[in-house]
Amino acid sequence: MTFGAFAVVEYGSGANVKREDTGETALLLFFVNDLEQPLFSATNNSVPEFDKLDGDVVRLAAPQPDVMGFPRYGDTLVLKKSAEPIWAAVTYGEALALLARSIDTRLVEERDVVARLQMSYDDAKDPKKQAERLAMYKKIAPMQKDPAYVEKMLAVDATREKQVDGMLLPQIASAKAVVTKSEEELASARAMAAALSAADKVAPACYSIDKASLARFRRAPAPSCDPLVRPNWKLFNPALPRSAPQVLTISHFERCLGKDIKFIHVGGCVANKRLIESMDKAALLAWLQ
Repeated sequence: MTFGAFAVVEYGSGANVKREDTGETALLLFFVNDLEQPLFSATNNSVPEFDKLDGDVVRLAAPQPDVMGFPRYGDTLVLKKSAEPIWAAVTYGEALALLARSIDTRLVEERDVVARLQMSYDDAKDPKKQAERLAMYKKIAPMQKDPAYVEKMLAVDATREKQVDGMLLPQIASAKAVVTKSEEELASARAMAAALSAADKVAPACYSIDKASLARFRRAPAPSCDPLVRPNWKLFNPALPRSAPQVLTISHFERCLGKDIKFIHVGGCVANKRLIESMDKAALLAWLQ
């Protein structure tokens, strides 16, 4: 469910009074039983290495003070009865396994680039393809008004062949170098995972943007290293029906708290802030199960 405040302008008088809204303002959004929303909406908490994976792992957002009596997580307000946190730690062993799978997925795409470039080069150099083009030119020639059509097209082919050497060969070499680098990263990631002790495998993992390449993945806790987490589905009571509200998330309130509020429609922000301030937290907790 989503709802928000709209600024209203009223003009005219008596029977001619007209009311118009001046445009959509910053809307508050409400989510029920959605653990991914607060985790994934936090600012700068993604793991770039996992972008190509269909996964649910993010970096844990830094703790934030409550807002108007509501607990804050990242850029959302989260209200729940359960003592369980909304996130669960990802183990170091799983983090490295995900890293290896991510690199392997990337390698498939990179090798495909090499294959397509090589195919383009081979087609341009293939004598059989050249003969097919020559036959096509000769077939089209009678329909052209230019008696030198075939010779001109062969000249175009010769020029294109030279360009292929100058353009595609460097691209193929560059693409192969990228593949080689990813293969080395994959081998290193698998070696790191294989070298983990039993304790390391089950220890929490973290991610450090201050480190380079594979060294960003470390065992937590570590200095300047954000814990790697995913939604904690154990928070939900499986004995309750799926429709039972157990977690309430409110988002988009942060747009009305920053220093640049003067650039946001003030009427909307005032209404949204008053709405949050006037909410009965005790009643909402009583509504949650």
